[in-house]
Amino acid sequence: MAIHHFDLMRYVLEQEPVTISCTTWNPAWSHYVEPPAAAATIRFDGGAVVSYRGSWASPGQTTTWTGDWHIECANGELIWNDRGASAGRAENIHLRRLGENPVPVAPPALAATDFAGSLAAFIQAVLTGTESTSSGRDNLKTLALMFAAIASAEKQGSSVEIASIL
Repeated sequence: MAIHHFDLMRYVLEQEPVTISCTTWNPAWSHYVEPPAAAATIRFDGGAVVSYRGSWASPGQTTTWTGDWHIECANGELIWNDRGASAGRAENIHLRRLGENPVPVAPPALAATDFAGSLAAFIQAVLTGTESTSSGRDNLKTLALMFAAIASAEKQGSSVEIASIL
């Protein structure tokens, strides 16, 4: 699942990853053969630093496929997940300014999402001859981040430069 979250990081931040340090582990209670849990620090070219963690074996509350997100900025934070989406409710998005309580924020209106959105973007790219924002070429950057995470985990968390993977 991390590859989808890595893709979303690149999209939301509008920055490219430069380095990643990743460690993985297999909790004693896990039924997995390979490590189902990971923690990573990812540095981006625009200065953003992302702390990421994920686990297939966590005994905690199940996280939705889209994850739980906290983006901290100089004046507060943006917090979101889609825990209500499966029940037909809107995404759970809140903005918390420094010293204030979180307030709900309406999600942006999207023309098409999921398969319909991907198909519409593909058709538009074919008709106009332009590259889609979710093109295979662009996705190679996310794939490089994923391979760098694996390489870092194999080196017990040593930092890996994404450019070394490309």
